[in-house]
Amino acid sequence: MPIKFLYSLFCLLTGVLSAMSSRAAGPGVINLLPSDYRAANKNWAVAEDDAGTLYAGNDKGLLEFDGLQWRLYELPRASIVRSVAPLSHDVIFTGGFEEFGRWDRDASGALRYTSLVPAQRNPRFSDSDFWKIYITPQGVLFQSFHGIYLYDYERVRRLTGEMNMLFLLRAGDEFWVQEMGGPLYRMRQESFERLPDSERFSTTTVRVLLPGPHEGEWIVGTGTDGLWRYDGERFTPWSPALSERLRRDELNCGIRTSRGTYLFGTLFGGLYEAGADGRLLAVLSTENRLLNNSVMALAEDAQQNVWAALDRGLSLLLFCEGVDYHTYNKWAAGSLYDACRWQGKLLLATNQGVFAVDESRLATGVDPSDFRPVAGLSGQAWSFDLLDGRLYVSHNTGVTELRPDFSLVRRSDMGGYGLRRVKLGEKSRTYYASYYKLRLLDDDGTMHEVDGLDESVYRIEADYMRNLWLEHPSKGVYRCRMSDDGRRIEERTLYGGGAGDGLPYKLHLLRVGGRVALMGDDRFFRYNEYTDCIEADTVLDAAFRTVEDIRRVIPYADERFWVITGSGVWKLRYDGRRSAELTPCAGIPVDNMIYGYEQVARLDDSTCLFCGDNGFELVSSQAVEIPPPPIPPLLESLRASGRRGDEAWYDLSAAVEIPHQRNSVTFRYAPRRGAVPGLRFRHRLTGMESTWSESDRTGTADYARLPQGRYTFEVAVGDVFGRWSEPARFPFVVLTPWYATGWAYAGYVLLLAFTFYCLWLLVMRFYRRRYLRRLRLQEIVALRRANRELTRQIETRDAEIVAQSSTLIGRNEIILRLRDMVNEFQQKQGSRTTAPLWQKVNAYVSSKLDTESDWTLFLIKFEQKHSSYFRIMKERFPDLTTSDLRLSACLKMNLCTKEIASLMSLSVRAVENGRYRLRKKLGLTSAQNLNEFLLHIDSQESGPEDDEK
Repeated sequence: MPIKFLYSLFCLLTGVLSAMSSRAAGPGVINLLPSDYRAANKNWAVAEDDAGTLYAGNDKGLLEFDGLQWRLYELPRASIVRSVAPLSHDVIFTGGFEEFGRWDRDASGALRYTSLVPAQRNPRFSDSDFWKIYITPQGVLFQSFHGIYLYDYERVRRLTGEMNMLFLLRAGDEFWVQEMGGPLYRMRQESFERLPDSERFSTTTVRVLLPGPHEGEWIVGTGTDGLWRYDGERFTPWSPALSERLRRDELNCGIRTSRGTYLFGTLFGGLYEAGADGRLLAVLSTENRLLNNSVMALAEDAQQNVWAALDRGLSLLLFCEGVDYHTYNKWAAGSLYDACRWQGKLLLATNQGVFAVDESRLATGVDPSDFRPVAGLSGQAWSFDLLDGRLYVSHNTGVTELRPDFSLVRRSDMGGYGLRRVKLGEKSRTYYASYYKLRLLDDDGTMHEVDGLDESVYRIEADYMRNLWLEHPSKGVYRCRMSDDGRRIEERTLYGGGAGDGLPYKLHLLRVGGRVALMGDDRFFRYNEYTDCIEADTVLDAAFRTVEDIRRVIPYADERFWVITGSGVWKLRYDGRRSAELTPCAGIPVDNMIYGYEQVARLDDSTCLFCGDNGFELVSSQAVEIPPPPIPPLLESLRASGRRGDEAWYDLSAAVEIPHQRNSVTFRYAPRRGAVPGLRFRHRLTGMESTWSESDRTGTADYARLPQGRYTFEVAVGDVFGRWSEPARFPFVVLTPWYATGWAYAGYVLLLAFTFYCLWLLVMRFYRRRYLRRLRLQEIVALRRANRELTRQIETRDAEIVAQSSTLIGRNEIILRLRDMVNEFQQKQGSRTTAPLWQKVNAYVSSKLDTESDWTLFLIKFEQKHSSYFRIMKERFPDLTTSDLRLSACLKMNLCTKEIASLMSLSVRAVENGRYRLRKKLGLTSAQNLNEFLLHIDSQESGPEDDEK
């Protein structure tokens, strides 16, 4: 929404409470152009729901305004919405061209449309516009010129009757409807009963039906025949003067307000407000404040202000008790700086001159053209001062006395801001704050320059210590000591204005409790006459500790002041010493006031005039009300979204548990009083933060990537006066992510245990391998040592076998040689005498050639080295004889044929033959070497035991 509208609404609607009785004060008006609400020009209907949300039927669809922003909802098949009726904040009924239905609010806060048009349409349904919607205990009535449809929240049916009708109007618990070109009918239980004496309306259109000023009475408004009163029996004219205006401008709609007044909207003349007696109270049109003169519909909101749907735009009428608005669209008098009453007229001092209007006209409404300039006082006029029955006008060209006959007497040619009568000691003097120097006005009207200060003076005050205080228009304040005749400044001290005293550069003067106070940069100061210095006014500072942008403090009664700030108006009650009470005021705008020159003119003891750029407001200081405190806002929706863009909306009427994968949440909220200006929001998320956020008007709060846990979202609304409502609260839970659930932790424990188990297995495997490797190394070392020992033993045994066999062979060879020598000797030279000796020698040699015993010794040594040789040979070659085995053993020992023959006591021929037979029994071919075969036969067949040995 454009900032201009929000700011205007902010300034004019600050906590408005309306009056409970009729009043003549004119309302304030805020006009909204199509560019403000971003839809079509024409608005046909307007209504508010129970949460303070506004709805308007527009040419483009349904408009919704929650107090912060506008939304447009378009119909699926039609665009124009001619009627609106909210059932609640969540259900809205609308009607248009050949269409009516309901809007339901979803979890996101948006409205979704459902058409209620029956599938089987009546032939009279075509080309029908549904102008009226009423919610009744029986259901919802939708009315067009060709029929009435009842929706009982389950089905839709057309009520009986084929009458062509105009507008259906509610009359308490019943309804009236006019036949086209005919009388009025009362609708009872789906039947129509003619109202007596209603034929008089056959030539006009009955458009308004409102409760009358007395019980049982009704005010009937027609388009071209004025207003009528119905007492239950007959119709009589009502308020002829008002009726004449309504006939001229063509009455179109009307409401009775909660204040007891009537508002009538016309097609050509704007709005008329009338009292319960029919007396005209105010007229609003394009000539003064209204945006457009064609009023299509009216509705009162919860703050007792009135929304007007116009042919071009929307207007909001602000009714504030004690405030009479006189701001105008076509204001030509200029910016207003002061006002006063003079000779039955209200005088206005503006930058265009002095303007006057008959004060009696203010009660019935005035137009900008009613303010007439006073001749001779054109140009910038600053103020009025009434002194001793004489009215002085401080003007850009000097000081002029305005006589009762409105003739002028010039008193000074130096322009200035105003006159001020002060008491210095026992003497009273009148000083003039001029553009150049302070000036003194004598009782005879003579003006004198005051020496001692050659600067401009804007405001003048005096204290009981005979100090004269002078406010400069643009910088600080001077404290002056005057001469006895008051025409010379003898001493002066500058406070602020760059004097190096630590005070704000720009200071404003005000007088409280007989003492002078200073104000600047939202702080207050006072002069301490005992210490002769400026010190902080702790009482006022404490009272204004939450108030910002203080612009002016203006007295209107003893110890009572208006406080003008950038956001609103307060009333201050201050005794000047110990007690300061600050009260906010409802409905007084500040954006219309002239920045830096804010002024409130006191017209009488109870009425003040607030000056503005395009008019003024008359405010009763006694009747102006305190705005109601803010109420908790409405939580509209909750959206949860995840990193991948997935999102979900949640129903705020039930407990909400949000999955952790959607742990970024967005809350949307709105004020419950609808169009209340200047509202701000603050929020916090308990469970995550304890402090409130900075206030804003966005209406949303975002929290990204919330951890699991329980939270409570709190949002409060504050007004322009710094008051905060109780927070609206919504608890919710962000669920634990799957990886942090109990099952997940159990899985983590199992996984950890499995991991430790695997690590344990790996470690054990590592150490086992390491242990086995060490064992193997030890075994290898042992085996190598054993192998070396076995090799040594084998070599020793081989050596022993070889030595033994060599010994045996050598011995046998020697014995055989001796025997051969003896035999040879016996043959050649033997005799009988030597024969016994030869026999003995042969016997002895034969005894020494004991081959079995030699063989046994040989086998013992052989089997120590080749323990399994004979077993293997017998298993593989069972046909081998003992001689074959012995021969194979000798061959395995790699003995030559001769050595074998010697060892076995055989001839060489016999050994050769034995070798041949052995080869055949072993099945060797001619290419195979017998010795090689026998050398490796036991190693080929050796088992583990043999290897270990």
